[in-house]
Amino acid sequence: MSSLSRYKIVCEYIGQTYTGWQRLSISKTSTTTTTTTIDGSPVNDSTKKQEYKYKYNKYNKYNKYRDEEELDDEKKVGPRENGRSIQYAIEHGLSHIMRQRIQIVGSSRTDSGVNSLCQVAHCDLPNQRYDKKGTIEQEQLTPSIIKIALNQQLKRHNHDIRIVSVEKVDNEFHSRYNATSRTYLYKIMTGVRPTEVPLELKNKVWPIWETLDIDQMKETASFLQGLHDFDSLRSAKCQAKSPIRSISHIKIIDLPLPDIWRYNNDDSTPPKIQYIGLEIKGRSFLHNQVRIMSSCLAEIGRGHMTLDNLKEIMKGRDRTLAPATAPAYPLTLVKVSYGENIEIDDTQTIRLQQLLDERKEFELNNNNINNNNNNNNNDQKDNKKSTTNSPGLIDRLLTLLKK
Repeated sequence: MSSLSRYKIVCEYIGQTYTGWQRLSISKTSTTTTTTTIDGSPVNDSTKKQEYKYKYNKYNKYNKYRDEEELDDEKKVGPRENGRSIQYAIEHGLSHIMRQRIQIVGSSRTDSGVNSLCQVAHCDLPNQRYDKKGTIEQEQLTPSIIKIALNQQLKRHNHDIRIVSVEKVDNEFHSRYNATSRTYLYKIMTGVRPTEVPLELKNKVWPIWETLDIDQMKETASFLQGLHDFDSLRSAKCQAKSPIRSISHIKIIDLPLPDIWRYNNDDSTPPKIQYIGLEIKGRSFLHNQVRIMSSCLAEIGRGHMTLDNLKEIMKGRDRTLAPATAPAYPLTLVKVSYGENIEIDDTQTIRLQQLLDERKEFELNNNNINNNNNNNNNDQKDNKKSTTNSPGLIDRLLTLLKK
């Protein structure tokens, strides 16, 4: 019988004051001498031990069992991080509850400032807890008690993180790889200036002054559905090997007006209000892909660009051709689905092969241009190998879409 059991954690959070979901540990090879405390304030490495003691004494009055050596041992509580992330905050709370270092894995690595209603994560917890002296004390806490204790630990984060549920699952469950789809909602309000946005929606919507052409946006949304090469619509820092992704659907939905306007329909209500949400669902997304797609839809709704322009941008496979990335704070991860039956038909296989062929031709043309520009350089290095030449790539991408 395994000494570890897997638990599924569902949480919600407001991401405005965080660096994102993923923990950003300080590199061991870094030459900088400054790190950060749990609340983000800088501290010098020479006072590391004193900072650890301060941190635990300030936030964890019940954890006085840790002596000075244990406080310096990063294996107990995990590495320090450069900034504040959601992952680190939850890991930090679990580590104190379990009295040993605990790591979690999230289903979606949301960007800095992005919110979530149902981020799913999993972690492996020991079947027995340890007492203050490090000896086995009792059986593991029940999921309901873990939820209560973890929410108590997370109070220090200004109530921006809340654990919705904790449950024991099969050890084969993986929050990221078993997820069949992720759904995001991007909120836009038109006809208002930033100062006119009601406080209940502060930092939750993208205010745009111009009225949007919803019909043009729906036509563009229909085009973006399905398999596409999103190289132009991802961050320049994206590390994904392939930019080909499948979008299940993009819906433009009307959202209910804020309470201040529904209950007080007077002269203070702006005359041309559009409060819409862009619901985007897919198996997986590239870095900043949802926000850049939202920006493109907004630009087309404004009339600043057309669907034909977007098609040319996507053919160009160049991030600099696309509009700027939309703000992060109106974006929310609203659902992570598991167990959906996704079937790949022959049409999608043919479409995927077509995209791979187009990308291979594009990369070959770029290589030829680079060779012509560097004919005078006798020591020219070999061109970077194309990812489309990798054996079995189409099979791996089909497997990715099926999962």
